[in-house]
Amino acid sequence: MNCQDIQKLVTVYIKKELHGKKLEEFMEHIKTCKDCYEELEIYYTIQFALRQLDNNEQVTYDVREHLAEHLHQTEKKIYMKRRHNIYSLVLVFLAQMAVILTLVAQLQIWSTGNLESTVIYKIRVGTFHRQNNIVTEESENNQETKLDLEKKPEDNTSTIENIQENTPQSNDEAGRETQSRE
Repeated sequence: MNCQDIQKLVTVYIKKELHGKKLEEFMEHIKTCKDCYEELEIYYTIQFALRQLDNNEQVTYDVREHLAEHLHQTEKKIYMKRRHNIYSLVLVFLAQMAVILTLVAQLQIWSTGNLESTVIYKIRVGTFHRQNNIVTEESENNQETKLDLEKKPEDNTSTIENIQENTPQSNDEAGRETQSRE
């Protein structure tokens, strides 16, 4: 904004009707432009004196100090608004990540049929570790199965088959196997 635009907004600012991006631009310009600051000071002094006359007050104040306090409060309000916007963005991002993780877990449950085979469950329980591009999964009998993530997918086929063989069976399969042994 140029000085002419700022000077048009001086009375709007004094009446506390200036908001949003225009308020931020106004404050930024007032900090750097001595002429516009003096214009604001003049209008603020006039408005302040008129209010005193309307209220029949005979109290004298340091108008410059009062204006400085008003500008400080406005800057504080802008800072709090920016801070609130940043916190809101972070909160929205975290919520989106939670939804994505939930969807991934649900897709894994639908594809495998049980909760225990999802990566999120394994991370939560502590049976899934990733170090140096090697995924290690501990089975119930403490055997470790390693999957090298740097190999091509066809090189890992036998390793994946080992993981599937060592993965605990679902409750239905375990129950059928127990019944067939009896």
